[in-house]
Amino acid sequence: MEAKIAGKDAIHNKAKLDWTGHSLPDVSAGPLTVIEPKITVSKSVAPNNVQAGDTVTYTIVVSGHDTTARVVKLEDILPTGGITYVQGSLKHISGVTPKLSVSGNGSGFTAEWNTLDPHETSTLTFSATVNANVVSGQRIRNDAVVRWTSLGDPSPITTNYANAVQRDGSGSHTNNQLNNYKTQNRAVLRVEKPHVTKTLIATSIDDTNNTNTQAVIGETATYEITVTIPQGHTPAARLLDWMGDQSSPDQLAYVSSSIPVVNSSALMVPGLTNAPVYEGTTTQRTVRWDFGDIVNTDTNPTTDETITFAVVTRVLNVNNNIQGVSVANHAQLKWSRNSLSNVATNQDVKVIEPKLTTSKTAVVGGLGGNPGDPVTYTIIIQQDAASATDAYDVTLDDIIPAEIGSPVLTNVVDTDTINPVSSANFQLSGNTLTTPLPFDMKKDLGRTITLTIDGILQGPFKANQKITNTNTVRWTSLPNSSGPLTPNPTSSPYTYERTGSRSTTDGQLNNYSKTSSTSFPVNTVDLAKQLGFDCDINRLMDKIDSSKTFAIDAGEANGQLFLAVASVGFDAEVVRLLSARRTGHIDHTTWVRPILQALGGYQFPKIRVRNEGNEKAVHTRWAFVFNVPRYALGLRFVAEGDCADGRLDLCCFRGGRWWNGLR
Repeated sequence: MEAKIAGKDAIHNKAKLDWTGHSLPDVSAGPLTVIEPKITVSKSVAPNNVQAGDTVTYTIVVSGHDTTARVVKLEDILPTGGITYVQGSLKHISGVTPKLSVSGNGSGFTAEWNTLDPHETSTLTFSATVNANVVSGQRIRNDAVVRWTSLGDPSPITTNYANAVQRDGSGSHTNNQLNNYKTQNRAVLRVEKPHVTKTLIATSIDDTNNTNTQAVIGETATYEITVTIPQGHTPAARLLDWMGDQSSPDQLAYVSSSIPVVNSSALMVPGLTNAPVYEGTTTQRTVRWDFGDIVNTDTNPTTDETITFAVVTRVLNVNNNIQGVSVANHAQLKWSRNSLSNVATNQDVKVIEPKLTTSKTAVVGGLGGNPGDPVTYTIIIQQDAASATDAYDVTLDDIIPAEIGSPVLTNVVDTDTINPVSSANFQLSGNTLTTPLPFDMKKDLGRTITLTIDGILQGPFKANQKITNTNTVRWTSLPNSSGPLTPNPTSSPYTYERTGSRSTTDGQLNNYSKTSSTSFPVNTVDLAKQLGFDCDINRLMDKIDSSKTFAIDAGEANGQLFLAVASVGFDAEVVRLLSARRTGHIDHTTWVRPILQALGGYQFPKIRVRNEGNEKAVHTRWAFVFNVPRYALGLRFVAEGDCADGRLDLCCFRGGRWWNGLR
């Protein structure tokens, strides 16, 4: 019959009687609703993750629905090359009993039911063994196909109409037929894949300040790689180990590895002892072990067959290896048809870095910045509070300014009493301080190393000159490890310790250095001008080259020598206010604040001045005693002054107001 669909189509039947000259009205029966039988089938397998030699059980459930299905037939053809039917294992478990038939070679079977009434079910099971030649990761698909009919009789219902036949599952569409009474369901077996693990064994330094899960730049870390091979075949197997994230340059470099070993004679690995090969760029190297066609003949699924070996890596001197960063190391097995295992990643090792700090001070004695004054530099070296570990091969470099004559390293004090640093570690040659014997500094925040350098301030100076001195401390991540670290079979350009060289060729980042500076001003602005010195270096060299010498007087006030001027009154008050708050260099602008402060509060008391040979005192409000005629800003208070005549010149202002000083 023509295709009609259950629930969608209705059948109408009409009749009409006509005879000569007469007719009766049409009559009809119906509508007749089309109903159809329906069968569902489900198929499952357990276990569904298997190895060669495992036995699995398939379960098939066939179910009827709202209308009786007739001549129901199930066919199950086992896939070749994956599983083998266990003879005698096909069983009817529950529900309507079918007629069972197994092919002679066990490659398939059928089950037949005369009818399956609404909501009747039938459950079958059978067993199969996973073949020894299955390949790791293989998927074994097995389908159960069910066909049925609407009536159970293939012959025509009536001879009056050729298409008056039942509906079945043949799929034929002859004469507009619809024979779609067929359904199927699939169960999939998954052959297990190899599994890779990577664990950290050790780092080359393991102590209080650098534990087994920490590493400094240049240190080595050893990992163990274990590959679990499932029973069966794993052809063209190769293990890849890459040293860092694939999206960035490597964090590690391959150093060496042990010969892989297997834990069972059932595991045959033809390339087990092959040496690894290296691929990729010099900044992103991958190490590969070619194991070949691996065969695991074991049949006991409760034991694992493994390949195990150790890999030694080095933490590279690259920009992204900094304090607190985890170094990544990955391994993966590949085999035929681009099959892949899991990616085993280990990030147990974190980078730690040492950090030192230094400070420097200068103390100027005597007149506080004149030629001949003693100068004492104090340098302190210690671990920074943010340091994570020990610093090695520490050096101190310092070029003492040329204005400091005869510098001497007078003292070295180390609070470490077990292995202290001494003056023997340092060398001061001329004005250059170096460290011929570098030293280590453990992560001990209480330890300080203090150096004292003494010298004499010597001229000549420029106006408003500041004497600045800077020292530099450098250190390394490893002890006694200069130059490229070996072995380096992958030719990585970054197998260096980290230093303070600032080089980008011996590794990418060498920032282990710290500087400290100190400055102080000299007090000879006007004296230099009086003596004819200026900022022209050529004229200064000419004066020195002339080898001319001259004498200059010095005055004494309150037990201290002075070369330019001593004052009493408003000028002295300004100097006192400046000295009370002075912390560093001064220039002409530095005087503004103390001058304004003195203008607001100084009372200009009377001053009595007596000079040698004159018994009568001079009454005044300001008093200057000059050795040289020039004063600040080029002012000349005593035009005839001579700094080499053995006399001091007196200048007094009797007025008690500040503008008296401007006349």
